Amino acid sequence: MNSAKSVVNFPLTQSSSTTSERYAGANPVFVLQDNPVKNKTALNPARRRAAMRISVYEAFPAQVYATLTGGVFMPAFALVLGANNFYIGVLAAIPFFANLFQLAGAYFVENYPWRKKLCIVASSIPRLAWVPAIILFLLLVPQSAGTTLGIFLAFLILGHALLAISGVAWLSWMTDVVPENIRGRYFGLRNSVVSIATVITTFAGGWFLDLHQGSRTAFGILFLIAAAAGAACMMLLIKQPELPKRLLPPSERFFQHYLEPFKQPNFRRLLRFSIVWQFAFNIASPFFVVYMLTELGMSYSLAATFAVVTALFDLIGMRVWGHVSDHIGNKPVITISAAAVTILPWLWLATEKNGFSFYWLIPLLHIAGGFFWAGYNLCSANILFRLSPQSRNSVYFGAWAACNGLAACISSLLGGALGRWAAHHHLDFVLFSWSGLKIVFFVTGALRLIAIFLLRPVKEPAGMRTLHAIRVLRSVKSWALMMGDHPALQFFIPEHDSPKTASKNAKDEMLWPLFGRRGKNAA
Repeated sequence: MNSAKSVVNFPLTQSSSTTSERYAGANPVFVLQDNPVKNKTALNPARRRAAMRISVYEAFPAQVYATLTGGVFMPAFALVLGANNFYIGVLAAIPFFANLFQLAGAYFVENYPWRKKLCIVASSIPRLAWVPAIILFLLLVPQSAGTTLGIFLAFLILGHALLAISGVAWLSWMTDVVPENIRGRYFGLRNSVVSIATVITTFAGGWFLDLHQGSRTAFGILFLIAAAAGAACMMLLIKQPELPKRLLPPSERFFQHYLEPFKQPNFRRLLRFSIVWQFAFNIASPFFVVYMLTELGMSYSLAATFAVVTALFDLIGMRVWGHVSDHIGNKPVITISAAAVTILPWLWLATEKNGFSFYWLIPLLHIAGGFFWAGYNLCSANILFRLSPQSRNSVYFGAWAACNGLAACISSLLGGALGRWAAHHHLDFVLFSWSGLKIVFFVTGALRLIAIFLLRPVKEPAGMRTLHAIRVLRSVKSWALMMGDHPALQFFIPEHDSPKTASKNAKDEMLWPLFGRRGKNAA
């Protein structure tokens, strides 16, 4: 499926498909200084590894929740409630509109030592609130489709706003916890757990809906399971060690720093690319599921099976791109992945309600989408970590999320309007003619192509140039060498670390593998 996860619930992301919500923690109060102050409460290797491990464990129930309350299930539930294409666009816009609340989250993160409490409370309230919400939708809500959809959308807006506040604290914290030179591998591992959770949840949920003919009661049971997964997340977060947070000194006003990210030329270039990309992507992102269920007439279980295929290759892609990005940098991976996923919407134009599409073309689109979206999602988050300064990084994360969220929100609303218009029109282009949602797919592909050119001016510290990275990838005889960090790889990828940097990297490398023997010795 041509969809992206958020990782950083980017998905991104929920991105238009799924967004894993993130959280974090904080303990004592520190004052921001130019030179870090040593303190006894900083994470030692054992506590750092504990925090990283728990975050991996927590990824599974977090994604169970995100999948059941997003992805293929949310637009399907909206259709059951009587939503049209415009409502689907509004539904897709809600998570991105809620990203504006990350600015409020950044304010709390920079001024108060509440990261752990903030994230547990802000993420747990909307998750556990599904219990009374389902009772409301099943028993108390009038049968009027307009009223039901209105209450449903209001509930989602409040929930995503709280999740956005928790997300910025999680990003700030994990940037401190995970050493820079192993972030690709670590988040590749964590996102692999996300993919496994997506596979299991999507397949089981799709089968369950088909078993009960997609009734409201069946959806209600799935949402109750999501609430239980949210409770499991809360319990894991309570156990998760936290990192001290340096706060702004009283003499500095936080609001003065809101404009700081926009004064950095390189960050502005990255932000410009990301805004255009989000706009291009989200015009069509919620409609691939709708297209399969309505225009192609797929069952819930078959649509869920294709989502499982995407998640499986996302799992493979996270491992591959995580190792590759640690060697060649994030920008080359983003460029390669973005170029690949730009082509996918145009290939959807060739799909029809026939055996070739169902058994060959659509599966291949989901395979390619899962693999290349994994690279884009992973590295777009990691390059943001790399370009954001250690101090006040939550301001950068908040600005990033707010700008991208606003672009995605506008795009989703326009996509909803375009989808409703396209349902009654045809588009003739050269020798081709398309109607319905295929018009939307053509538009999103064209806009993605424009966005790719905006990535070129972005500079990534310690990253390879894209053409050089492509030559490196072509020169390696077997990618297994790179995946295993084989010494022979150094022939293709020379090191330029100073003795001081090399010493720090060696110390950080002792944390990896996270569950391996060397990691246990490092603890």
